Amino acid sequence: MHFPSIEHFADVARDQGISLSERRLRQAYEAHVSMRAGLVKFRALPLPYLELDSEPQSALTWILNGGRS
Repeated sequence: MHFPSIEHFADVARDQGISLSERRLRQAYEAHVSMRAGLVKFRALPLPYLELDSEPQSALTWILNGGRS
């Protein structure tokens, strides 16, 4: 499995407005690498309880209704 470099990981964090010390960056990166395979498997699971076209229209409706369904 391909992992982004720690430099790319730091760039993504910075782009999201996350500021990490070198130590915390390394810890976050190592946690990401150790959990990556499980996350990939989890993301691949089907979500049969969701309608096929539930997004983005459902999200837009929710926003337009002030956070109510």
